[in-house]
Amino acid sequence: MADDKPRQMPPFDPSVLEENLEDLYENAPCGYLSTLPSGLIAKVNETFLKWTGYRREDLLYVKRFQDLLSNGGKIFYETHYFPLLQMQGFINEIAVDFICQDGRKLPAFINSVLKKHETGEPLVIRTTVANATDRRRYEGELLLAQKKSEHLANHDSLTGLMNRKRFTERLHESIADAHRNKAQVAVLLLDLDRFKNINDTLGHHIGDLLLKEVANRLGPCVRESDTVARLGGDEFVVIQTHIRTPNSVQILAEKILKELSRPYLLQGHEIISGCSIGGATYSQGANEIDKLLQNADAAMYRAKSLGSNNYQIFSNPSLTESTVRQPTKTVCYAPMSTKNSNLFTYRKST
Repeated sequence: MADDKPRQMPPFDPSVLEENLEDLYENAPCGYLSTLPSGLIAKVNETFLKWTGYRREDLLYVKRFQDLLSNGGKIFYETHYFPLLQMQGFINEIAVDFICQDGRKLPAFINSVLKKHETGEPLVIRTTVANATDRRRYEGELLLAQKKSEHLANHDSLTGLMNRKRFTERLHESIADAHRNKAQVAVLLLDLDRFKNINDTLGHHIGDLLLKEVANRLGPCVRESDTVARLGGDEFVVIQTHIRTPNSVQILAEKILKELSRPYLLQGHEIISGCSIGGATYSQGANEIDKLLQNADAAMYRAKSLGSNNYQIFSNPSLTESTVRQPTKTVCYAPMSTKNSNLFTYRKST
């Protein structure tokens, strides 16, 4: 039969609680420091010592709180931290770097409370230290993730060039700049010749390698102020800014044609391809972006209709559609001769 009598609790020893409180203080998940108004450290817990590598005897009544801070932190302590602490009696969530015993930096957030005598004289400063190492690492990783996300949102994942979205933004920016400076802006649309045949014959992985190599070759052709983007598939575009001479667009088009007509060595295949380029300039009356791109597109289709490896520059916005596509200039960099001109040319390297 169960004993219904209430059990008597053993006598409570307050010293056990005191020991537990001290243990909690020493091994808390945050650091604790008590300092005199001068900053001299009077008490510190084990957690802070573990984080920083100091021994207790290295700090107590030997080091000042500000001695443990980085150079910038020491200046901040004197000019902002302590004056503000005296004025309002507390400081919350201040980011500092402690210099550890081995020279490492310990990023931390501190909260301080100033205890005063009844006369108003400062007695002791009690500071709680939160280790921000993981937080800083997380913030760094988050920042990198954000930058990567922004990069992916604005760049082509295959070639690393700007994508259509970012190209449109840059074109708006370039035209606005041209307005302000009364300058000229040109757009050159590029379409690789016989790219579908390359994909169908050698596979998409070779096609992807070709697109990457085209992107690599386009970069050195332009200036830092210009823009190179991939619109999709085998279509690329260049924004040429700060045009100073009438033939600047033609010179760039010829430079690109010459560069892209050089053979490509891709996984044992020597591929000779080319591109068709259509250009248009903002100063020719294409006051709207859509019209500017339409003019460049018309010139590019005219270039494609004339055969591989040539460029056409849109020259007169007042002409009709049928006249728009009349060539202004054609430059050909002929690849290796082939019996079937509808196929790209390649050799298997040995």
